[in-house]
Amino acid sequence: MLEPDNIFEVLKQKKRVIKKEQTEATELFFQLRFNSSGACIHVVDKNNHDVDASYEQYSGATREILKSIDNIQEKNSFRIDWKMPAQRINLAEHEFMIWQLRHCNNFITENHTPVTFVEEPARLILQMTEKQTKNQKMLESNILLRSQGSDLSDIQFINESHVYNDGQIFVIDPVGEHFKNISLFKTVFLEKDLNKFLALFFRFY
Repeated sequence: MLEPDNIFEVLKQKKRVIKKEQTEATELFFQLRFNSSGACIHVVDKNNHDVDASYEQYSGATREILKSIDNIQEKNSFRIDWKMPAQRINLAEHEFMIWQLRHCNNFITENHTPVTFVEEPARLILQMTEKQTKNQKMLESNILLRSQGSDLSDIQFINESHVYNDGQIFVIDPVGEHFKNISLFKTVFLEKDLNKFLALFFRFY
């Protein structure tokens, strides 16, 4: 039986306090960069330096994105990935972050210009152009993005359903897990190999 004098000691909840280094919240940006691993997010300051920011110093969309980055980095700390350093967050592997970035006003390009999302759905176009050589006919293939009546050629894939061009992100129908290899179909080949080329293209896309 508990002594009356000890009941409060037994029921008292001792909270464990975790002290974190308090730093002043600085203006930061989520920068979209492309490398051999694909589209990645870096957290940078106004001078384009990578920063390690605590979400506790921020609010709104910025806070939520920083929390997501913390969670991803914590999970990644249990595995070694030489191709993907800890400070890089690959958007193809963490697609939910695209939705989060859509709702923040500090999502930028490598040139520190804003990244915006185009609301109207876009679609991919496979373009073929004849190229006549001295001895034989050749075909040049290209992958275009058609949006709002314009065809864009310099495109980069973020994931299977999001494409980037000149500071804008477009939504397309999912092209599948092989989206990273679609640029291989921007090539030149013999006209007699057209059926073979198309069969291979539509096999994957």
